Amino acid sequence: IILAPEQTETIPLEIHEDNNANVLPLDKNEPEIELQKTILVPSSAGDSTEQEIILSTDEELVENLIEIVPAADQTEAIAKVEDPEVVKNLRPGKIAIILDDGGYGGEATRQALMLNNLITLSILPDTPFAGSTAKDALNAGFEVMLHMPMQSSATTTIHTFPGELKLDMTREEIHQRTLECMEQFPGAIGVNNHTGTAFTMDADRVEWFLEVVKEHELFFVDSRTTWESCAYDLASKMDIPCARRNIFLDNSSDPDEIRKYLAELVARARMQGTAVGIGHFRVNTIAVLKEELPKMKEINIELIRISEVVR
Repeated sequence: IILAPEQTETIPLEIHEDNNANVLPLDKNEPEIELQKTILVPSSAGDSTEQEIILSTDEELVENLIEIVPAADQTEAIAKVEDPEVVKNLRPGKIAIILDDGGYGGEATRQALMLNNLITLSILPDTPFAGSTAKDALNAGFEVMLHMPMQSSATTTIHTFPGELKLDMTREEIHQRTLECMEQFPGAIGVNNHTGTAFTMDADRVEWFLEVVKEHELFFVDSRTTWESCAYDLASKMDIPCARRNIFLDNSSDPDEIRKYLAELVARARMQGTAVGIGHFRVNTIAVLKEELPKMKEINIELIRISEVVR
């Protein structure tokens, strides 16, 4: 690690992998790209205690590191790395963000509709404000997707959603239910799955679902709620424009955690060119995006629509 020129003392660092399950490999058959390491630094001069700081392992970013400063939270440390003086030397990247679980109205929806309309809004069918949310989103220039509920588990009903696609459905039933949901969003241009851990592992039923997606010329984004999802691979084989989620932004509702995962999304975009993040219609998520997205251009990151990612 390169320290600032005026620094002559090397800070001892202990580096180890951050094995966060939120970060999925690009493909089941590809090695996982290592996004971050945890760096332990002295919390203050003369103090033997250590503090964890999350730092991207993008080679260019590390090579241009100005300093490591013990911070009150991980976000400040990341901000030090993204110094404006060195950002011009950092690899550019593009990020696309989808907000899931729209359709329930309230303050979160009102705030979401005030965000940058390059974000895509994905709305659950049969929710109280599904139709009005989609209409308002389209009028505000957002791309809208159907957030298609799918069976989460083969052994429990804890995370079920009314009208979801189920493993015991026939091909005709899956076709019919998918079409019913699509008809609720005539302006939608794509679909991604809501939950669906069990369903997206069943190749036959995923294919039946994708037959309707293809017939209506929509694109598909695999939310990848499981590493074993076959949905993206099948969509690609069926020549359906498709993409897959790289990072979940808000597994935690803590704003600092959301910022941390947004930084992970940025790091992923720097390494692979483009990265897809999924968040939700939640007040804290929306507040962080409202604050952080305007800064992306300054750090050589471009926010793009999800329709620009699918291929």
